[in-house]
Amino acid sequence: MGVRMKLASLLPEAFFKIPLGMVARDSMKRLGDSSGRLRLSGNLETRRRQMAKIHRQQVGALVEKMGREKGLALARERLRPWGVELGRRIKRLLGVGDTPEELEKGARIAYRALGIDFELTWVDSGKAEVRFFKCALSPVYDPDTCRALTFADEGMFEGLCPQARLVFTEHNPGGGKPCLALLEFQSEEP
Repeated sequence: MGVRMKLASLLPEAFFKIPLGMVARDSMKRLGDSSGRLRLSGNLETRRRQMAKIHRQQVGALVEKMGREKGLALARERLRPWGVELGRRIKRLLGVGDTPEELEKGARIAYRALGIDFELTWVDSGKAEVRFFKCALSPVYDPDTCRALTFADEGMFEGLCPQARLVFTEHNPGGGKPCLALLEFQSEEP
């Protein structure tokens, strides 16, 4: 683990109010609020709930206006590229290398702002099962919001490491069961 990632992993929770605010503002813009005006307040947990509530309202509005399938397709179109961009910024900021180990460490640090924890189990050298067993946003999200925002997660993993492809296979908002995903790590070899 590089020095920047090591230092970031030691930061206190209160520090993550700043990146959470940026994520909230940017995601809100991507979901349709062009003003980007947002004011989160309170401790980190309260701010997470405020952001999750806004996400739910915005995704709900897309689904209501366009129908579920088209609304979620539009959310994917807007959120996945933003997730890639976000992952690239985090990669540069933390100095995340292009290995599975660095990817996992970088993602753990990035997810601290959102209150998300995961367990990654490698099934072979290029594939892993990922269980997102703790998500501070989950109690506020409904199934559509959870599905929509995981498009940003999929993009973030790719932005952190261009060889990584994360695909969610099961969404379980509400905190009862973990969300599940598959991670493929494609080597650069032909």
